[in-house]
Amino acid sequence: MKALRSAALLALGGLGACGARPPEPFNVLLVSIDTLRADRLGCYGYERETSPGIDRFASRSVLFADARAESSWTIPSHVSLLSGLHPRTHRVERPELRP
Repeated sequence: MKALRSAALLALGGLGACGARPPEPFNVLLVSIDTLRADRLGCYGYERETSPGIDRFASRSVLFADARAESSWTIPSHVSLLSGLHPRTHRVERPELRP
């Protein structure tokens, strides 16, 4: 087992010596809009021109076709989004439990 660990460490250490570089950083822009229905945006197939700016931005971006919220209201959803925790874990579930 010790020999296997040593071999793995040597292999990983060798990656740096052969010129492997970490990936280039990339920019992330999080757009969060409260009470906006995706089915009323052109980028999601709505036929009326209700969102030309968002549609232009979406055409040059990553657009998620299937996304879910951890809660039905904004505060616990944002806490989950930014922390990666479920509302039962971060305990922001009801208005009276706000931090």
